[in-house]
Amino acid sequence: MATITVTLEDKSIVDAFNRLQQASRNMTPAMRVIAGILHDRAEQNFAEQRGPGGNEWEKLKPVRNKRRKNPKILIDTGRLKNSIAMQAGADFARIGTNVAYAAIHQFGGTIQRAAYSSLSALAMKKRKSVGKGEVAAHAINIPARPYMPFLGTKLQAGVEDEILETLRRHLGAALDGS
Repeated sequence: MATITVTLEDKSIVDAFNRLQQASRNMTPAMRVIAGILHDRAEQNFAEQRGPGGNEWEKLKPVRNKRRKNPKILIDTGRLKNSIAMQAGADFARIGTNVAYAAIHQFGGTIQRAAYSSLSALAMKKRKSVGKGEVAAHAINIPARPYMPFLGTKLQAGVEDEILETLRRHLGAALDGS
């Protein structure tokens, strides 16, 4: 079998190749932009009250607690929405949250609620009996209301194109000599 060897001697091509190689070693600037894209899309999902597939989130049941601060779904106090954080490094871009109830809203599920009293502590002291005002243990089904910009392993529509364009800009700038 014959071997073919190609040697690049054109200085501009060699320089461009070296710049491309250098740019690909430090992808952190591009990864920061990509993390920002993911973060912005999650915020947009909260604002539009839609999941990454475009479907509106399931409406809330009639509110019994009149003290809700915000009538929008998943934004009562803003804690979940404001907890979305982004991170980026040389080879990764990610968003996430450390809020304990985040996963149940993203994926849906069932919560087992223990029995409790709907009476105030003072009323319970005066009334030592059990009965009226007691709520039995029960299950609460939480529908999935995905807010992160992905469904399973698939990115939300348009996100992949934005990421690819970011990579083209980052690596293209190296080829241009920027």
